[in-house]
Amino acid sequence: MANTVMLVDDDTPFRTALIKLLRKSGMMVWAFQDAEAAARAANTCCPDVAILDVCLPGMQGGQLRELLRQKCPNARIIFVTGDRTQLHKQAGETIVDKPVSPEALLDLIQGDDLRSASKRAAI
Repeated sequence: MANTVMLVDDDTPFRTALIKLLRKSGMMVWAFQDAEAAARAANTCCPDVAILDVCLPGMQGGQLRELLRQKCPNARIIFVTGDRTQLHKQAGETIVDKPVSPEALLDLIQGDDLRSASKRAAI
């Protein structure tokens, strides 16, 4: 199971709900509303899992992925998006369509497969 999660999403209610759920599950969460701040944090420590919104103000999620791949090659990447056309999936990545519930993302982080996670109710 992941111990540290980097969460990058500009949707404050979604980010807040997911932070609470992940911390309640015993995970350390580094949460950011933009990719630039997350990129700076990746200079000092690497997460086990990175949950990235694809469309962010400034640097996009795909650009942050490239930076994380260089600095944190073992981090698992989970993208959340409302528009899959904005991203080209790479090996080992998971893409989840918005809306997605924080509980469904917790299932993915903890290793449940995407099919069972996607059956949960959306927020």
